[in-house]
Amino acid sequence: MSDKNPALEQTLRYFLPGKWKRYYGAVPAVLFWPYSPTHLIVSTCLFSKYVWLRPLRSTKAAHLVRHLEEDIFLKFAVPGTLLTDNGSNYRDSNFMLWHKSIKN
Repeated sequence: MSDKNPALEQTLRYFLPGKWKRYYGAVPAVLFWPYSPTHLIVSTCLFSKYVWLRPLRSTKAAHLVRHLEEDIFLKFAVPGTLLTDNGSNYRDSNFMLWHKSIKN
């Protein structure tokens, strides 16, 4: 039986050997396994190229909405355009209702 932390191993594989030599922020939170997040959401401002990384335990629409509201909208502003991939979490009915509410 292995006591390895898969989230930590995946994070280290992603950040350490690749083309990114430095990273900043709360990514080492994966060390608190088994309560560690299993996903990272990456948000980028296309104008300034500023990047937000937030570790998430789930990619459900409610978690994504909380990230957008707390980390981006409340600290900066509601962007004019929200560009996402076509993932099921962004096509969720709750996310769509929330998106319509901020557009109006």
